[in-house]
Amino acid sequence: EELALEDNCIAVQDKSILELIRSLMVYKLCSYQMLIDQAPYLISLAEKLHLGSPMYWMIKRTFFAQFCGGETAEDCESTMSSLKKHGIESILNLLSETDLDDGYYDLDNDAIREKWVEQADYVARMKIHAIENASIRPNNFVSIGVTGLSNPVFLKRFSTFLNSLSETFHKHAAKNDNKLNRSEFDSMIREIFQTDSDNISRKLFNTIDSDKDGVIDWIDFISVLSPDNKEFRILFSATTTTNNNALVTNADLEDYDKLLGRLNKICESAQQKKVRLLIGAEKLYFRPIIDHVALTLAHRYNKLNNGHGPIVFNTYQMYFKDAGTRLAMHYELSRRHQFVFAVKLVRGAYLVSECKRAAIENYPDPIHDTLQDTHNSYDHGVEFLINEMQRNAGKPLDITNSPIVLMIASHNKDSIIRACTLMDNLEIPSKS
Repeated sequence: EELALEDNCIAVQDKSILELIRSLMVYKLCSYQMLIDQAPYLISLAEKLHLGSPMYWMIKRTFFAQFCGGETAEDCESTMSSLKKHGIESILNLLSETDLDDGYYDLDNDAIREKWVEQADYVARMKIHAIENASIRPNNFVSIGVTGLSNPVFLKRFSTFLNSLSETFHKHAAKNDNKLNRSEFDSMIREIFQTDSDNISRKLFNTIDSDKDGVIDWIDFISVLSPDNKEFRILFSATTTTNNNALVTNADLEDYDKLLGRLNKICESAQQKKVRLLIGAEKLYFRPIIDHVALTLAHRYNKLNNGHGPIVFNTYQMYFKDAGTRLAMHYELSRRHQFVFAVKLVRGAYLVSECKRAAIENYPDPIHDTLQDTHNSYDHGVEFLINEMQRNAGKPLDITNSPIVLMIASHNKDSIIRACTLMDNLEIPSKS
């Protein structure tokens, strides 16, 4: 009932008059498009006129104070404590994403590659430091941007390779109910890796075919699809030595190992400090590698009934047309391999750039055609997970024993009310 109130007083009832005046002023200024468009120019002009210090003093006490918890992790502690008093948990977010526009592309240059390694190692150390600060209270969150922990050229190339695997698998499996038998699998491996490795292919198929029914599906395949797998590693290496157009190089495999090493250190710190990690969703062309490492880490750190709940949450952007399919597929993977499916659901944050990139590169727009389609996608995702949560429970649920843990990361009040109503109907406690 409180959520349905139109005056929204619950959101501001503990704010001081000065805080409310500041918020009103900031939001009013943000409504002027001309001011937003000219802001970079005005900042640059102020610096040229040696007015940078008073300008940044003003920004820090208005816009920054409204939207940011602090300049450092330590600065955020008082904000986090204040929020906690009102029943609001915190997500400590150290911005550390990179993109293909960030330069340093020539990875054949050892100095440039080493620069990326140094930068990624620094970001990993800062994330561990953020975890230590977030641990002032148990079960706080720290966000993790995978692209900040490696170089974007490798991440893009590895994502392209994973997409190629998916396309080739489904092409070969289309005539057989999206499953492959042994000979079809061998044919697919030869096409992907352009090498005759029947012995490796046989070992790999036997590993994937865990139920020994002679066929594998895509979920079986991706469950061992990793350079961490010995047979796959050999195939990767064979490809890099026999195919001049290899999508993944030996240097990429080294970057992959370093990326997983950094992420494992971060996860181990989070597990020790009782902090949870949110793997952030980034640009579409990085999504395959982000999903891959998120699921790999979840399999390792999100054990069922471990007494403290999941450590690793993956983020799903529901404005993508394929979001519901991916969500269901990854849940099925977690179910088969007995780890907690910890999920943060968002609508999405890169609408303009994703649509623009699709138009430039001439592929179908991946974003839902209408806002209502995105709303429907989001709400259906929430409903699917809550229903599966209840269906597989068999006992009172909380974060320590549920096979699914869901963060509904939405600014949309209707979505929140809809989720709470469904939980009430299924008799899932709101405090679960």
